[in-house]
Amino acid sequence: DGTIQHAMTTRRQARTSPTPDPNFPSSSPAPSSIPSIHGFFHVPDSALPDRDYGLPANEADDTRRLLLLYCQKQEQVVRESEQMLEGLLKADRMRKDVWRWCKTEGHLGEMSDGEDWYDMEEWNLSAPLQKGKEEEEVEDEGRVKGRRRRGAQH
Repeated sequence: DGTIQHAMTTRRQARTSPTPDPNFPSSSPAPSSIPSIHGFFHVPDSALPDRDYGLPANEADDTRRLLLLYCQKQEQVVRESEQMLEGLLKADRMRKDVWRWCKTEGHLGEMSDGEDWYDMEEWNLSAPLQKGKEEEEVEDEGRVKGRRRRGAQH
């Protein structure tokens, strides 16, 4: 060629397709180079199902149309059933919330010192909670650990 190529290409050069090199084979196969399929792998015409299953053409079209309408109706039934289930689940959640609020409202004046009422059945408690008991247990555990450390150091 004899011309010096620059490292930068212009937009026009980038848009043009490169000229194929006759010495370099193409990556896409030519239609004549695709091998033919062996006859063993061809499906015989007798194995292909009849589109109308032996029905006259007009009856087959009516049957396909009715089947399509039936499938669409079933899809609609499923969608509406899912909506009804979601509505029933939401109603049940709301009913349980209102029931909890009513039980809490009924026990409003029973607790002292601004404590909140709790439902032992809902929390699966066998005995009522005692005020400050958890804090005492944490303090006792801290004291026991402190004694062990002092004894181990001496």
